[in-house]
Amino acid sequence: MNDIENQLDSALELAKEYLSDETDDLVTVETVEESPESIVSSIENRDEDIEDDYVISRDNIYELMGKGKKALDGILELAEDDESARTFEVAGQILKTVSELNKEAIELQIKLEELKSMENKGSPKNITNNAVFVGSTSELQKLLKGEKSNGEKG
Repeated sequence: MNDIENQLDSALELAKEYLSDETDDLVTVETVEESPESIVSSIENRDEDIEDDYVISRDNIYELMGKGKKALDGILELAEDDESARTFEVAGQILKTVSELNKEAIELQIKLEELKSMENKGSPKNITNNAVFVGSTSELQKLLKGEKSNGEKG
């Protein structure tokens, strides 16, 4: 079983670090958070932000797809040699993940087009205001005559 794990680690390029029992070997890791000022967006920069987010997201998706393909190639090679059900299961999971990344890349394109079409629409060009009179024809005639007489007087 340990041999299979080592083969998986080498195929997926995973590094194992063995620590001794002494606490001197432990390394403290500090997390660095981005300042909120660098993430804040404004209405004026919205077009640039959308474009930047699209490019970054697309690059990330393609990078993950490349790594997934490399991992899939390695695990399939291992699965052929090992013929273990677990390695085939892992290969199937990686294959599913890579195919989902492909779908995400297409969805990203669609969402960008939707955003662009919303921006291009802007305000409507043709505005139609329809007024509806509810009443009888005689009331309508009286109303129209009243407006004519009011218009002539004023």
